[in-house]
Amino acid sequence: MKLLLIITSLLWSGLIHAATNPIATRFGVLDIKESKGPQYSVVYQGKTLLTVEALSIRQEAMFRFPQKDIVLLRFSQGTNSHQDILAFASINQSHEANVSETMQFPSNVQAELNQRDETVVLDLGVERYTRTYAVYDGNKLKLDKKGVSHKEKRAEPLAEMDCSKLYNSLYLRAFSMEQCGEVSRMIQGAFVENVVYGAMLKRTQALSPDKLSGAATNTCETRSVIPYHDFKAGICGYSTMEHPSPDKNYATVK
Repeated sequence: MKLLLIITSLLWSGLIHAATNPIATRFGVLDIKESKGPQYSVVYQGKTLLTVEALSIRQEAMFRFPQKDIVLLRFSQGTNSHQDILAFASINQSHEANVSETMQFPSNVQAELNQRDETVVLDLGVERYTRTYAVYDGNKLKLDKKGVSHKEKRAEPLAEMDCSKLYNSLYLRAFSMEQCGEVSRMIQGAFVENVVYGAMLKRTQALSPDKLSGAATNTCETRSVIPYHDFKAGICGYSTMEHPSPDKNYATVK
């Protein structure tokens, strides 16, 4: 039988900026330490569980189960980044604390969370005809992958070769343009006049010439280039999720 899930904090709650804003659960307190970098550390009973380079940290949500509390933390990389870093943390009734591996997640997307028995499930999105869910039980994070519907397939990201061509042939060209007001016309015209770019629009619904024009115009005006990894996520429709890795800085405290 599924347990009753109580979400004790709303998504997009207030930012935590220093150790004076701890995260209190029923079974213990997670302290938040800010240091130069900037970076934030999650500390329990004097031991650092996780350290992430970020401009801010927020408690995204808290889930209360009979024998544990689970918190989702969101680390912001700032307005110039298209991705945040997420991590789960838990404290159980035996006062043991655990944090999960970190995951990259689009900064402008609200996390979709659900309860499944004794776990919290986070939807990490669709990539390569597969939807990925991060499942955390308070001790271990695992990834569940499922095939998607026909409708979801139509929203698949642009092919890697096509995305690379857009980045190098259209987007980066805007960086050296003197008349930034002409960037949008250049890009919109390419999709109309060039059969190669026009075909890209037919292959996926994830690609938006308007979004590409906006990003390229901003690059021209600010002389700041978006890294290709962020371009893939913001323009070509790729997920920014990173698979959890054992070399991440995380730990369990008993």
